Amino acid sequence: MAKKEDRSAPEPREEKAVAKNREDEKDKSDVEASKLVAKHLAEKW
Repeated sequence: MAKKEDRSAPEPREEKAVAKNREDEKDKSDVEASKLVAKHLAEKW
């Protein structure tokens, strides 16, 4: 019984990690986009 629980336990945690990773990637690309916009505006002015 305990072995079965141990085997299934990491799955939700992995899903959460993947979801968090996706959010981090999104944040990273948002930051990159903001930098590009700021650079573009700086060049315009």
